[in-house]
Amino acid sequence: MQQDTSSTGLSQQDHTEEKPKRAAGIISEDEEVPSSDCSIKTESAGVIIDTLPRVADNIPLSVWLVALLTMAERFSFYGLSAPFQNYMQNPRNDRLRPGAFGWGQSTASEVSNAFYVLTQVTPVFSAIIADRRLGRYTVLRLTFGIYLLGATILFISSLPRVLDSGAGPGIFITSLVFIAIGMSGANGVMAAFIGDQYTKEGGHVVTTKSGKRVMIDRGRTLESIYNLYYWCINVGSLSGIATTNMEYHIGFWASYLLPLCALSISAAVLLIGRKHYTVTKAETTALPDAMRASWYAVRDGFKMDAAKPLHQFNKHNRSVPWTEAFVDELKLGFGACRMLLFWPVLWLCRVQLSTNLISQAAQMQTVGVPNDMLYTANPIIIIIFLPVMDKVIFPWLRKHGIVLNAITRVAIGFLLEAAAMGFSAIVQKLIYTSGPCYSHPLTCDASNGGQVPNSVNVFIQLPIYVLEAFSEIFASPAGYELAFTMSPKSMKSILQAAFSGTNAFGAALSIAISPTYKNPNFVWVYSSLAVAMGVVTLGFYSVFGARRWWWRGDKKVVDDVERRGRRTVGDSEHEV
Repeated sequence: MQQDTSSTGLSQQDHTEEKPKRAAGIISEDEEVPSSDCSIKTESAGVIIDTLPRVADNIPLSVWLVALLTMAERFSFYGLSAPFQNYMQNPRNDRLRPGAFGWGQSTASEVSNAFYVLTQVTPVFSAIIADRRLGRYTVLRLTFGIYLLGATILFISSLPRVLDSGAGPGIFITSLVFIAIGMSGANGVMAAFIGDQYTKEGGHVVTTKSGKRVMIDRGRTLESIYNLYYWCINVGSLSGIATTNMEYHIGFWASYLLPLCALSISAAVLLIGRKHYTVTKAETTALPDAMRASWYAVRDGFKMDAAKPLHQFNKHNRSVPWTEAFVDELKLGFGACRMLLFWPVLWLCRVQLSTNLISQAAQMQTVGVPNDMLYTANPIIIIIFLPVMDKVIFPWLRKHGIVLNAITRVAIGFLLEAAAMGFSAIVQKLIYTSGPCYSHPLTCDASNGGQVPNSVNVFIQLPIYVLEAFSEIFASPAGYELAFTMSPKSMKSILQAAFSGTNAFGAALSIAISPTYKNPNFVWVYSSLAVAMGVVTLGFYSVFGARRWWWRGDKKVVDDVERRGRRTVGDSEHEV
């Protein structure tokens, strides 16, 4: 692919003479100028790039502001969604379990899944509007306004007077629609917005205060930024601890007031920090050209090369606005789409945590703990162990010559998810073999009207959340990495939106099988999910990673895909 030299100020001759230096790994003094705000000085002598350690740049203030408002927004979302299952499933005056509507487990799960689908579909539209029309910052402001309105309506639905009047369910459903639309900005635009805040290109050879030569690496800096972003998401998700306790000891109105306040803080940070943000204008998306080129390829026998300009001109006397390079990138994008096909089953399994596993906890002895509180063990484990894996375990493996690439981390995460579902089936079997109600918990006469659960301690669920947390640590960051590195430059936002959209397909699958969500079927439900996840793991690994799950040494890996002009997908330290 040709490289545009106009932005560098080099003539074609200079650019040609520069190539042997680049190929030899030599970088000259004139080419390396440090970041203006970097606290370390430039190394004036030529250095061999491949021998230098890569380091992240300083994180700008605007990134910290976006991370803060992300944490507050996630605090709001997880805080208001954690009580949903109890709010819908249990009756209002249940002495054992807090509730409001008494819809039952199956209906409550269906509504939760429908809401989850909406929250994953609407971000695609917000992303398209942000890229083509309004820009990311404007879309964030508009959607946050709708988000605040939805959270306010949700709070109103939980007021005792509203519940007494019978208007609560209708107001609640209305609030879910506004929240799903409002949070589309956070889900569809926020990740790109925080990336916008780092505008430097990197590649600067510098010397630290200790005299060590290093290179500022833009990729490593963005990795640090997104690690911070992902960590803030999980810190915000701890709000479920507070809101589930508040629903149990005070009432649902209190558990929904707290997220409303947190969302107000997030919106305030978004507005007040306006002068600090890097605000990018809307750009033309590649989606229309991609769809048109794909249609031409279909009409010419499903051959993408048929969409190239020369072929279109010679065969159809037609001029097209794209280049051959664009078609090659589009072919790469379709290859990336294969990776997305394996994710919906993972999300089908993960949606069990916020629905059926909460109901499973209600069938056991909770010893004074809210039945939906164990759900918060998941983000706590991630917050503790994600930095440990990133800063200790993975570097230790690399030091010993084993680098787990993104494909392998995803496969390990898939396998741990299968184990989590398998253990869920074991726990359910223990419930069904324990009294007083055995395979029909809380419904037999001995349960005293649903007040006496089966004699199994709720903390036996804890290994499920441990396995789930480590599945997320391995698979989720690596999944975003793959969606980025496997996608062509002109279509990264589209592929990221498609990756997020796999959540919706998982929730849709959960809706499809929700009629089976009833006792005494759950042992088979969880067992089937474990088997399905195991099959997905084998399929994913056989397609993408069977030939190369680790490599030794510190050299870059070049495989057949790269030799055809595509980029190797691996650990971020070994980008081609």
